[in-house]
Amino acid sequence: MNVNNQRETKRDDFFDFVFNLTANEEAFYASLIGIALAQNLTISEQNDLGNFFMLIAQELLTMSAHNQLVETRKQKRGQQYQPQDHH
Repeated sequence: MNVNNQRETKRDDFFDFVFNLTANEEAFYASLIGIALAQNLTISEQNDLGNFFMLIAQELLTMSAHNQLVETRKQKRGQQYQPQDHH
């Protein structure tokens, strides 16, 4: 197995773990990770790191929303969907 395949396998294992957590488990682990990351950081560093993670989250949410819109529009077209003229 080459290095890239090993990385993909580890990544897939990680995502399988995360996506199979209950909501309570996910919140618990997020709290633990947040607290662990904050240790030994200044307030400014904590703020900067938090903003960085929020930016990542915003990108994921934006991509997800757009992909959902595209899929919905494809499904509606398959049902003979005709966009309304808004003039």
